[in-house]
Amino acid sequence: MLFQQLSVSIDFYIIGNQSNSSTNLDKTISYMAQIKKILQSVAIALGGAGVILVAREYKKKNFTKAKQYATLAFLLAIISSLFFLVVLGLGVLLPAPFGDIFLNKSYHSQNGLTYYYLILITFVAITMNAVFIGLERAKEKTRFVLILNICLIITRISISFAFKAIKQNQVNLIDLALADLIANLLLTLVTFYCMFSSKNIFNLQFKNLVFSKRTVKTILKLAGTLIIAKSTYEIG
Repeated sequence: MLFQQLSVSIDFYIIGNQSNSSTNLDKTISYMAQIKKILQSVAIALGGAGVILVAREYKKKNFTKAKQYATLAFLLAIISSLFFLVVLGLGVLLPAPFGDIFLNKSYHSQNGLTYYYLILITFVAITMNAVFIGLERAKEKTRFVLILNICLIITRISISFAFKAIKQNQVNLIDLALADLIANLLLTLVTFYCMFSSKNIFNLQFKNLVFSKRTVKTILKLAGTLIIAKSTYEIG
């Protein structure tokens, strides 16, 4: 939540209050910020659903099952986020009023549509990162998680101001979306490195992956419940 608010404040500082900016641009930033909040909530819900099962088995010291659940949670998070990416990406192209459900046509200008697609890609990265961070919390590595979040914030801010320094008043919404994407992709690299590391108790094991349809349904039900709860909270 703090990162989201800080991100929006930085966006307004960089381009929202430029001397050549319009009221419409300010509205676009606010509108896109709301979409991004909802997508981030969905990403965290998708990433965190399977982790609940992992944490339960981990506390029971059933490490074999916990590792299998971790791999399954990661796979389902990727598949689910890609599904959302396709649906939301194609949905916005539908004619009005259906396309407006995903992104109002009035915000397609001023790089709004491109920004929308970039935050959809970022959404996939955030979902994968959410699984990793959730697993680290399950291991009670709160300090490591805090460091990761701080690094993410610093990286995002640094890239945004780098664009501002280089492009000055020519910086736009695309630059802000790219800063967000790059920062999250860097964290995704850390995620993949740690998830495939043999030193990680939850390292991905696709070869010996065994799961039931019941387990998949349980994770998807948890994800659905979390998505509804978090999205409802963000919307209002």
